[in-house]
Amino acid sequence: MSEKLARKLRAEKRNAQFSKIPVVAAAMAGLSASFQNRAWSENAFSISVFPHYAMSFGLGETHGIENGLGVGAKLSFKAFNFMEFFAKGDYLSLQIPKINSIPVMSASVGTGYNIPLSDRFSLSLSGEVGIYKAQYKSSMTGVSAAFSAGINYKFRPSISVGADVSATHFSGGGSQLFTGAFYSP
Repeated sequence: MSEKLARKLRAEKRNAQFSKIPVVAAAMAGLSASFQNRAWSENAFSISVFPHYAMSFGLGETHGIENGLGVGAKLSFKAFNFMEFFAKGDYLSLQIPKINSIPVMSASVGTGYNIPLSDRFSLSLSGEVGIYKAQYKSSMTGVSAAFSAGINYKFRPSISVGADVSATHFSGGGSQLFTGAFYSP
């Protein structure tokens, strides 16, 4: 191989874009566990850690945002057999073509309803409100609101996995930042 060809290949390798899809798929499969300290039907606290994939609905001012990746954590208290209250924190990196990503940190509180389908499967519906801070050239803060639906599977009373789809709206500062769909396993 000639030196000129070798330099060209090294330059292309340095400038090549890394595909995030395999990394995201592995993270979503590995991080989507929920651990509870008591049985499903009793009052229980649970902690969940989950990845996000966000996609813009393209409604209103989207600032060119196409999609995003992130991670979140949720602390839940199951007050009744069918109802939970939760506090959640998220980090999201929104992608704009040909521009650096926009980091978004958010915190929210909400309530959810669990509808048992069998002893292992259940549906979940939830709503939440919160605050967020995004940083690009300047800082933008505002309120967020989300509604989600999901399905959960219990391996044991203390370990379950699930997948949620949500619609989330970030607004504030006289304009909206993003309205989009989120997928979280």
